[in-house]
Amino acid sequence: MHRLGDRLLADRVGAQVVAGMLRKPGVFRFFGLPYSARIGHLAEARIAEAKAGRRDQIAEWDRILRSLRSIPAPDRDAFVLTCVQGLEVPEIAGRLGLTDQEARRLIDTALGRMRAIADEELGDETSAASQTE
Repeated sequence: MHRLGDRLLADRVGAQVVAGMLRKPGVFRFFGLPYSARIGHLAEARIAEAKAGRRDQIAEWDRILRSLRSIPAPDRDAFVLTCVQGLEVPEIAGRLGLTDQEARRLIDTALGRMRAIADEELGDETSAASQTE
């Protein structure tokens, strides 16, 4: 909040960052750049947009949380296992008691649901912040 001087705006910028992460879930994985730096990169672009008064897309925490809670548990599990824990399809299949093909389908469905949440919050934007992996 201290960088924007407005608690509501800071809250919305935070929600936009999370929506951007859901759109490009690769940001959750470690690829050399520290996790916090990757999130910081997403946040910096959002903070700059907010300071410049460009807030065409305003994400809302309540909507994001409601949408995330509506995702079936198996899809949430697949998302966490693949994007947060970085497991590969065979490992996910083993943990969830699925065939590799079923696991791949579940992962694809989960990623699609996360992108849909982000798209609902952020629209069709294609800014560098939303495309960062």
